[in-house]
Amino acid sequence: MKVATDANPNLERRATLLFFTFAQGKDQIIALGAADYTASAPEFEAGQPVVRPVLGGTGKYIGARGQVTSTRSDDGSYTQVFTLLK
Repeated sequence: MKVATDANPNLERRATLLFFTFAQGKDQIIALGAADYTASAPEFEAGQPVVRPVLGGTGKYIGARGQVTSTRSDDGSYTQVFTLLK
C-alpha cells in the first residue's frame, strides 16, 4: 500500500487479507487490514499487536463484525484474538 520512502526508508505499509476456517471449513471469518512492516522483513515486528477489521463470515459466523488482533511471538508463531460483535 505504501512503499518505503527516502524520508522513511525502513518502513512500509502492507495490506493483509486473512482467512480463518473452523469446523472443517464450514465456518469462516475474513479480516482485512493494513500494518507497518520493516521494509526488509517478511513479517511485522514481534510483540507489537496489529488490529484488523473483520469483514464478515460464514456458517456460525455469518454477519460477524468486529476485529482480530494478531501478535507475532519471537519464535515466529502468532496469537489471534477475536473481538466479535454479533
